[in-house]
Amino acid sequence: MTLSGEAFAKALGERSAEVSPAAAARFGSEAFAAHPAIRRPDPVEFARAVAERLEHHPLSALTPADLFLAQGAVAGDPVALKAFSQLAHHRVPRVLASMRPSPALVEEVDERLQEKLIVCARGKKPKLSEYQGTGTLAAWVGVAAVRIAIELIRLKRYQNAVTLDEGSLDARLAGGDPEFDLLKSAHSRRFKEAFQAAFVKLPIEDRSLLRMHLKDGLSIDQLGVMFQIHRATAARRIGRAKEALLEGVRVVLSAKFRMSDDEIDSDLRKIEPNLDLSLSRLLLASDRRP
Repeated sequence: MTLSGEAFAKALGERSAEVSPAAAARFGSEAFAAHPAIRRPDPVEFARAVAERLEHHPLSALTPADLFLAQGAVAGDPVALKAFSQLAHHRVPRVLASMRPSPALVEEVDERLQEKLIVCARGKKPKLSEYQGTGTLAAWVGVAAVRIAIELIRLKRYQNAVTLDEGSLDARLAGGDPEFDLLKSAHSRRFKEAFQAAFVKLPIEDRSLLRMHLKDGLSIDQLGVMFQIHRATAARRIGRAKEALLEGVRVVLSAKFRMSDDEIDSDLRKIEPNLDLSLSRLLLASDRRP
């Protein structure tokens, strides 16, 4: 099948009537022109992947060239696999640079990253298939690389300058500070449940930012490098994510637990003086859940 924008537009039109044929043709043409040697996925298969993403994002929010490359690697196209491997290989040392890693750590992250994203268990899709195409593929790969590095450091296999010790956080939370009364009070269960419900509703990019900043201890500068954005943009995105999270908590507490606005305001004021530390604690508790 010819890899043309028109063929892609026709296939996408059969799955989504909301996208104009002209816009779809431009999207497909840009994707195929960026990687002319990649033969898979064909226009029909690529349209299927794009249509799945249109359930959550407009076509204008997707990056055609990166999404086609990722889908090509998922489909096992040899040219796409080689291009993706090169992208990951060059991205890993750059995104880990602010962590001052050892050469051995960089090498293992590179190996584990490509194995994790490309290799899949029988009957399952590769992890790379989860790439939505709403940001650059390089930034998405960078996020995955940092999370692997953090896990390796937590396993005590490598030493580096980034502090990832959860013990100090637990010690501070156990120190009797009044701001954390909420997390130890009778309201604890419903507040944590509200937090969980609100957190999973955040966009995946916001969840990644909050986890890496609040739980993993990455700085604004490190996040800027990782997501390929200015540090000021990273700071604003984190701020907006926190606001959205707390608003979501408020909605759940009101709708599910019938708490009054005054009760909710009182609880939120208890964590406000150390909001970042409180959210860190809740994220740690979330990750420990079975």
